[in-house]
Amino acid sequence: MANTTPPISVQLYSVREASSKNFDQVLDLISKIGFKGVEPFNLFFKRPADFKKQVNDLGMEVSSTHFPWATRSRDLGQVADIVNTLGLSRVPGGFGPDDFSKYGSAQAHHRGYPETGRRLKTLRHDFVFA
Repeated sequence: MANTTPPISVQLYSVREASSKNFDQVLDLISKIGFKGVEPFNLFFKRPADFKKQVNDLGMEVSSTHFPWATRSRDLGQVADIVNTLGLSRVPGGFGPDDFSKYGSAQAHHRGYPETGRRLKTLRHDFVFA
């Protein structure tokens, strides 16, 4: 996807309830509607390579992701592998409800971002805050 405009895509979070019941059907319907890209937040138990192949076989691409991979896993090597398998170079990070459960927890979480960014850069990925 280098130096190209990404396709108009569906953030799969918006269809999470239907996806939890029948993810394959949701992906099929999205492609039939005419979308050319998807942005996963959850792979619903699919391996990244299988998910990417299914999306590609349906005539779409994984254009981005909005799951905060970098801040939901301690193993940034594994995160980089997943994102790389999806064909992406940016690794999102972000906050979830638990990050706001105690006063100051979001600030403490955020302080680790510079190091996360440095570590991901060594793995040839950019860290973005989503």
